[in-house]
Amino acid sequence: VQALENQAQDKKQSPKLSFIVVCKADIQPQLLISQFPVLCYTASKHDHKIKLIQLPKGSIDRIEAVLGKKTGIIGLQNFENLPDGFIKLIEEEVKNIEVPWLENIKFVSPKIKMLKTTAPIMPKRNKQKSNKVQKN
Repeated sequence: VQALENQAQDKKQSPKLSFIVVCKADIQPQLLISQFPVLCYTASKHDHKIKLIQLPKGSIDRIEAVLGKKTGIIGLQNFENLPDGFIKLIEEEVKNIEVPWLENIKFVSPKIKMLKTTAPIMPKRNKQKSNKVQKN
């Protein structure tokens, strides 16, 4: 996620991610991966599109066995060391992500400003208690 956010903000990162492989059917809750289509779209540029690849159910166990790590999401940076048949399959079969409502919108990080103050924080007084004390 951090690499995609940096890429969307045009931060210097080399090489850039080209593929995101997600074991969507194996990851629960789905909320954990719901941001990937929009992130991949905003991180894609005209000359460098990111392919989002969904693997079938059960893939996560095979990936974890091969990598020796618990993961269901993999970011790949380039075509190096990948078989030509795999590259051709991805280029021909995996479509670019389309998010029509985000056309012509550029990702901008929020500009949140804070104001440092020396005003004391006063605890709220219970008005009912203070009224009882004054009456007695």
